[in-house]
Amino acid sequence: MFRRACVLLLVVAGLVGALAAPVAAANNGSPTHSSRASRSTEVSGEWTPPAPRAYVVFDQDTGTILASTNEHQIFLTASTVKLMTALTALTKLPLSSTVTVSPRAASMPAMDIGAKPGQVWKLDDMLHALLMISGNDAAYAIAERAGGTVEGFAALMNATGKELGLRDSMFSDPAGLDGREGLGGGSRMSAYDLAVVARNARAVPEIASIVRLSRYKFTGPDGAHDLSNHNNSFLLKYSGADGMKTGYTSLAQNSLAASATRNGRTLIAVMLGSDGGELGTARWAMTLLDSAFRTAPASAGTGEVLPPVKVFTADARAGLLDGLARPLGSSGLAGAAQTGNTPAAAGKAVPEGGVVVAGQRASTPVSSHAGGSSLTRYVVGAVIVLLLVLLVLRRRAIVRRRRRVRSRARRAAWEEA
Repeated sequence: MFRRACVLLLVVAGLVGALAAPVAAANNGSPTHSSRASRSTEVSGEWTPPAPRAYVVFDQDTGTILASTNEHQIFLTASTVKLMTALTALTKLPLSSTVTVSPRAASMPAMDIGAKPGQVWKLDDMLHALLMISGNDAAYAIAERAGGTVEGFAALMNATGKELGLRDSMFSDPAGLDGREGLGGGSRMSAYDLAVVARNARAVPEIASIVRLSRYKFTGPDGAHDLSNHNNSFLLKYSGADGMKTGYTSLAQNSLAASATRNGRTLIAVMLGSDGGELGTARWAMTLLDSAFRTAPASAGTGEVLPPVKVFTADARAGLLDGLARPLGSSGLAGAAQTGNTPAAAGKAVPEGGVVVAGQRASTPVSSHAGGSSLTRYVVGAVIVLLLVLLVLRRRAIVRRRRRVRSRARRAAWEEA
């Protein structure tokens, strides 16, 4: 019996290793981005725009900072904070969610999408309004939907910022409003923190697919809309441009996060406190990115590296849960199905290893913690199976021993007779 048990133990151990290997090998590889058609990057004219007071240029895949100045000085963010608003909201809400507009959200000053109290919008359309035309009403409506109140959402933003590795930020207003208009006087960030936010945002398919658009048409609860991206000064004039977000208030001046991809290499420049206006800030982004693209991909840059991408959206979590193994025949997802947070509840098919976002297959960020959890499920399942087998073998041995005892007793009785 024990020999059989040892052989069985070796077999089960082999099965555990085979099952755990693909989990341990999982990684968070960055998605491949395709470049746009080549466009001229030369800046014409004699005017030289003033340099932004703070900037960071970095490699999206490696996080290497290639150039920076005043990267930890704190500034009002203007609407570039809406990248953080979108990130925070998507960690709580699947893209299939809807957003009901409150009177407070509808009262926000321009820019706005013209949302009215009581209207119900698709979150997807609200995110386009947020990131393309910098809709302040969209920012407040999304914040209330994800955080209960705008104040509650500010707390979520600050908590999410700590998880992402931000060092210098304090979030209050999800729209980037400041002064008397802004909640708490306005959100504040450093160029370093904006770079961390931009890197995480660029890794989220739901955001990356929006910020690259120069134009977006949709039908909302109030009729047809045709959005033209406020970042077109950069998107339509720079080779490989594929995002991200502009910002301006009279107190903050211009801010910008600008990304571009060439030959599979994505670089991002973020700027705060620019006095060059929208055009001058875009030109500085082009200049900084041109210089960065001339560096070798393996360049050490300034020697500082941004923290790894850590954002984990609601849709990514649902996709990961759906892909988990179900040991011993159990579904393991009854609770998720009841809450409506599974991809099936969202009306999306989830292929193995990825999630479908807006009809496109996209990579799912997988944390090492999630991989460890899946490995634990395999091991626990294998141990349970082994214990059951050993219990059966033990039971059979006891039965055979009892039969032998009874047989000897009968034989002894027969001989005595």
